[in-house]
Amino acid sequence: MKIKVLMAAALTAACVAQPASAEEAKPFAGGHVDLEAGWGRVGGSRHAGDGFIYGGRAGYDIALSNIRVGPEVEITGSTQKDCRPVAVNGATVRSCQSSDRDLYAGGRIGYVVSPAVMLYAKAGYTNARFSTRDGTADSVARDRSGYRVGGGAEYAFSSRAYVSLEYRYSQYRSDTKQNQIMGAVGVRF
Repeated sequence: MKIKVLMAAALTAACVAQPASAEEAKPFAGGHVDLEAGWGRVGGSRHAGDGFIYGGRAGYDIALSNIRVGPEVEITGSTQKDCRPVAVNGATVRSCQSSDRDLYAGGRIGYVVSPAVMLYAKAGYTNARFSTRDGTADSVARDRSGYRVGGGAEYAFSSRAYVSLEYRYSQYRSDTKQNQIMGAVGVRF
């Protein structure tokens, strides 16, 4: 519930925040929303496997000279799934573990290296859902909280449209971790 309220607040701020005049407009500043997709690898003692990651992100960047700082929120889904045979009560059954949704709230700091390129680092809180199905019972889903760190580059091909590429690492409870490489296309307000 708190994540939904945070996402709604960020989207509202992104929609109503407009520069007062064209003279105040700076590259990589203001509200932004994007669609993202990429590859993810889950690892750890209980989960493993690769998958396609997809979702959306919203945020707001504040201009301080060539530095940009601001909050961002994100929701993604995943196709990651890993199945293996396991012994249960003397029988071998197929046990599958998969990644479901991932909620993220954090911030980023960037440096504008040219009017069209910004490099940035990010960090924040993440909460992901992982499911297990072992063939003898219904699926069991567990939410795992943790932190995310990452970095990337954003390229503006107009004053409002951009693409980005980033790497990020998430560490969750119970020795579960995730590496992701994500690309995005977005718009600024």
